[in-house]
Amino acid sequence: MQIQNFFEKDKQQLTGLQLNEKTARLATMGVLTAGITHEINQPLCAIKLNLESIIYMLQKQNIDLPFNLNIELDQIMQGMVRIEEIVKHIRNFWNYGKDDKIQNTNVKSTVEKVINLLERQIYSHGITVEYSFPEQPIFIQCASIHLEQILINLITNAINAFDKIKKKDKKIMIRAERHGSVLQIFVRDNGPGIEPKHLKNLFDPFYSSYSTTQNMGLGLAIVKYFVEHYDGNLEVDSSLNEFTEFKINFEDGGE
Repeated sequence: MQIQNFFEKDKQQLTGLQLNEKTARLATMGVLTAGITHEINQPLCAIKLNLESIIYMLQKQNIDLPFNLNIELDQIMQGMVRIEEIVKHIRNFWNYGKDDKIQNTNVKSTVEKVINLLERQIYSHGITVEYSFPEQPIFIQCASIHLEQILINLITNAINAFDKIKKKDKKIMIRAERHGSVLQIFVRDNGPGIEPKHLKNLFDPFYSSYSTTQNMGLGLAIVKYFVEHYDGNLEVDSSLNEFTEFKINFEDGGE
């Protein structure tokens, strides 16, 4: 019976991990798309603004341009408008359907599920996980798998951080608090901390304080991607050789 329960639990963990991996891949594509479209839009806007300024100044000064040059300037403008439309369609494609299965998601239950999924990693790193939740259940209006992805990436980030140091008393502390209509979730570790120079770019796609051969720095970008999708905001506080704490602010979904 114990063996059967063990295999059943192992099967549930595997199923949960597979579902989360699929969601993570989709989220990664969304983050990649957002990052690429942002990088394209910045120079595109600059080029378009400069071209519009040139055309305006030429018209204002009544400068007669060769017929072919007028046509070429018009073609450049049409090309930039076309690029803007393509970028907009790409962005809308990856935003479509993200509101599926929105529900009152129990924060405590979701945290427990995520810890269960990451149990082997946590155990193998010799980490203790501590919780703190209000007595009354608290909820967030979201797709539960999206909250799972937020927590998985934050906790995995904390686990990986411990690889950079040797420490006996490794802890990850997760707590939730309600302040009026605002629900806050904290994920804190007593790991190596983050250098101040890395903090402002921490949530950017492709940015990582680790070696680029280790990862692409997408985990925290995915967290930001989902948090902001539900109109939340994300903060980080850290002190070198002491701690790192991520704080998420959501509107409380009620019971």
